[in-house]
Amino acid sequence: MINGVIAQKLQNLDSVLIELHSLGCLTIQELEQDWRTKRAVERSLQILVEISIVRLAFCVWAITRFLSGMG
Repeated sequence: MINGVIAQKLQNLDSVLIELHSLGCLTIQELEQDWRTKRAVERSLQILVEISIVRLAFCVWAITRFLSGMG
């Protein structure tokens, strides 16, 4: 089950990165002038951070399991 969660998060990561890339280069001024784009970028970055945390937690879990099997 956890592998399915990770796989889904990675797929979501790809989707979010594609969406962000489609915006092209944005300046701070452009973001401040267009609140919808700013909110979309903020939400996308939030999702990317959440996915990174889940991936890190999975890595810690896997390393812990591996090391506990070595003892």
